[in-house]
Amino acid sequence: MSLLRETDRTKKILFFYWLIVPVLFGSYLIVMSSVQQIPIMALVSTIPSLAISLIVALLQFFQAFGLYLLNDVAASRKSLLGNYLIFSMVQQLFTLNFIGLLLSGLCFWYLPSKKEQEGALSSIKIPLYLLMSFIGVVTLLIVCIRFSL
Repeated sequence: MSLLRETDRTKKILFFYWLIVPVLFGSYLIVMSSVQQIPIMALVSTIPSLAISLIVALLQFFQAFGLYLLNDVAASRKSLLGNYLIFSMVQQLFTLNFIGLLLSGLCFWYLPSKKEQEGALSSIKIPLYLLMSFIGVVTLLIVCIRFSL
């Protein structure tokens, strides 16, 4: 029972991390643009690394949505949630988000290793795999752009 509680707690922490970081980054952009007295779009277009960081921050909203879709799915390392967390760890590593990598890893580590019965996944699988594909493609584009800078 304790392991189940730890899994739920780490999932909630990961979910709120993926929601709070983009909000804080947006607040940073607003403050930075008001201090320099230029519009946010001009600021993002003049500083390429800021634009890439904005895209990475917005990707976290999509990842939080994917975790929300998997809220009622059976939790095990071999389930759809386990696969999503492995994907998230790889994505967080590629975008150099080490806190997200650590939280995703902890969430995966607390999952039980036995396969549980999964119910009603057919309605979640296709949208989740499409979301994972979108996140993966954007992440690969970000990595390619970072290497070219």
